[in-house]
Amino acid sequence: MKDFDDIKSNITFVQLIKESKQIEKELRDVMKRPTLKELKNLQEKNKKFRRKIKQNQDGINLLEYKEVKDRTEIINSLIKETILLQKSY
Repeated sequence: MKDFDDIKSNITFVQLIKESKQIEKELRDVMKRPTLKELKNLQEKNKKFRRKIKQNQDGINLLEYKEVKDRTEIINSLIKETILLQKSY
C-alpha cells in the first residue's frame, strides 16, 4: 500500500511540474510581444495553478511541494513585473 501511495504522489508531482513548465513556456511566448490581455490571462492561469498546488499539498512530499511552489512564485513575479512595465508605456 505504501508503494501505491509513493507512485500516486510521484504522478501528482510530475503532473504539477509539467503544468508549471507549460505556464513558463506560455510566459516566454507572451514576453516576446506582451499585451496586457495576454498577461492578465496568464496571471489568472497561474493563480488557478497555485490553488491546485495547495489542494495537492498533502499528496506530495515537502521538498516537491516547495519546488513547485517556488517555480510558481517566480512565474508570478515575472508576470507582475511585466504587467507593471507594460502599464508604464
